[in-house]
Parts: sequence; structure tokens; C-alpha cells
Amino acid sequence: DRDAPELTRICVFGALSPQGRSVVKGLLADTRKSYEIRATTRRSLNTTPEVQDMIQWDPKRVAFVQADFDDVASCQKAVEGMDGAFLVADDLQETNLKNVDLETEERHVRNTIDACEGSVKHLVFSTMESSEVVNEDLPQNELLELSPKARAAAYARSKKLAVTFVLMPCYSEVFFDLMHVRKDDAGKGKIFLQV
Repeated sequence: DRDAPELTRICVFGALSPQGRSVVKGLLADTRKSYEIRATTRRSLNTTPEVQDMIQWDPKRVAFVQADFDDVASCQKAVEGMDGAFLVADDLQETNLKNVDLETEERHVRNTIDACEGSVKHLVFSTMESSEVVNEDLPQNELLELSPKARAAAYARSKKLAVTFVLMPCYSEVFFDLMHVRKDDAGKGKIFLQV
């Protein structure tokens, strides 16, 4: 019954991931308003070429801060003064996921949600459906990967925080990992989807 609050200062957690980069590009391309973007990374701000490259997209509107999902205080500092936040949990560019267990990933998301509660007007959270609910007939070991994201989404619903959930059926990184270029008899590359 009333207009949504004006959101022009946005913190993008996981900004160096493909999804985070797309969010930053989309905000910069939006001609309806001029967004101020605070992007986060765990990496060194001065020695990471991707950080400097993204800042150059629009140095007046894009700034980076260090934020570690294990450190709630650093996440709170990242959202300080921001209207909204975007969260992509598993930043493939910053974390070797083989070395991060799924409970750690869930804790990272919960920490970021805690940092946003009471600080931002709106959080957009890229998550996934509960695999236990969606795939009740599959063996439990095949269900584990998606569950921490769904549990974190349920945790977000328990907070006093406006949240929009972006439910991804398949992350683009995973989809593109399935694609392979093979040469045909004429030596031309063709893209095939590995099934």
C-alpha cells in the first residue's frame, strides 16, 4: 500500500564471482537510478587485478572493502550505511569449494544475514531449494549439497529483514563447466553439452 523504500546504496557480497560481477554490471547499467556499489572480497584489495578491473567500470560508483564470511564484524562494516545487499554464498573465485565443507558455507551465509539484520532495508539472497524436499526419493548423500543454502534461507526468514530469494536451478558456472569444445573433422570447434 506504499512505495518500497528507495535503495541506491548496495553492498554486493561475493562480487568477484560470476553472479556477483553480473549484479554489479546490472546495477551500473540501470539508467533509472544511480547506484553506489560497495563490493566485497576476502582478497587483498591492492594486489587483486579483478578488484582494480571492476573499480575501473565506474570509479565514482564502485568501491571495494574486505569482508570475510567467517567474521561477522567485517560483514557488518561492509553493510554499514548501505540500503540493500546482494549475497551470493559460494564465491567460486575466492574459495576452493573442495576445501570448504557445507556446514561452513551455511555458517558463512548465516553470518552475513546476521550482519544485514538491522543494517539494510533489503537483502537479495541467491540460494537454492531444499534438496530434501524437492528430491525426497534420492539417497541422502546426493541431497547434501543444496541443503545448507535452503537452511540458510529458512534462517533468513526468521529474521526481521526484508529478503528476496533468487532460486537458481543451476549456477551458470556449473552449466558452463558441463560444456566442452570438440574439434570436428574440418578442425572447427563445436560446443557440446556433456551429459
